[in-house]
Amino acid sequence: MARQQILAHEYADLYFDDTIFLIEEIWKPSTENMNDEEYKSYQHKKLEATQKVAPKFFLCDTENFLYSMAPEMQEWTDEKLNKFWEEIGLVKFAFVMSKGFIEQIALELAMTEREVLAYPVEYFDNQEKAKNWLLS
Repeated sequence: MARQQILAHEYADLYFDDTIFLIEEIWKPSTENMNDEEYKSYQHKKLEATQKVAPKFFLCDTENFLYSMAPEMQEWTDEKLNKFWEEIGLVKFAFVMSKGFIEQIALELAMTEREVLAYPVEYFDNQEKAKNWLLS
């Protein structure tokens, strides 16, 4: 089957490659207008789609992620998403970082809410470096 789209959304697209158990999430510039409820709604859909494929690696391309995430949403993200990744046995998580400094900091804070994650998280400036690290 290889790489196929498993979720098409206004704010991001999700792809899964079953040959390497890799999920790729590619955020869109439309996130600039996203509100908290829309963010949560998308994340619930993402988790639903992801649970069906049980990935080992996650590449989150936030280069066009422009949603300003408040501290409460960072906590919500940690509680819902990081816990989910741990439960499904994710092995590695890589970010391609946002162009926006504030959005980048918010994402990093959301991923570091927990003192210890069950999987390593790294940050990169392009997809190729991120994918190489994930699959190494």
